[in-house]
Amino acid sequence: MTMRALCVLCVVVPWAFLNGVVQAAPASQKPAEEDDVNVLMYGVLQFGDAMRHTFQSTEAKLARLLAAVHKTEGLVRQVDQQTLEAKEAEIQIKEGINHLQAQTADLKSTTEETKSKVQSVQQEDLEMKTKLKALESTLKTADPDSFKLLKATVERNSRLLSDLLDWTQHQKKTMQIQKQQLRDLQKQES
Repeated sequence: MTMRALCVLCVVVPWAFLNGVVQAAPASQKPAEEDDVNVLMYGVLQFGDAMRHTFQSTEAKLARLLAAVHKTEGLVRQVDQQTLEAKEAEIQIKEGINHLQAQTADLKSTTEETKSKVQSVQQEDLEMKTKLKALESTLKTADPDSFKLLKATVERNSRLLSDLLDWTQHQKKTMQIQKQQLRDLQKQES
């Protein structure tokens, strides 16, 4: 007999006597026979064994339930962490898109300004060339140093125009790269 069965027996038997479930035999009755006592004790032992088995199976079920609860809690924590990471990634992507959109707007503005400046320089260059041709005819009789100075000014303006055109092409390429990055980030967000 196990220790738990003995404990149960020690609790059940006095409880049964105190609550009137089992009553002591009156003095006029003869004591119970040994076979009856043995049957009663066997029943008590069977009851104790059944209680022990029920306790152990309940304890095992509780252990399995507790393990399942811990596993579920771990999965919930993992899902929470993944959700938090996804939200942070979404925020970073949106910030990247906003940053690229702002850069694109700045580049468009700069490109428009540059385009305006290039057109202005081209117009000035055209006017300058027209004046130069008119001056060449008048300067053939004039001082050769004045002619050289004017020609140097025109050449300098031509170089500036060429530099501005190169810079405009560079800005266009940068803008195309920015647009592609923006499209890529928008695809990631989707």
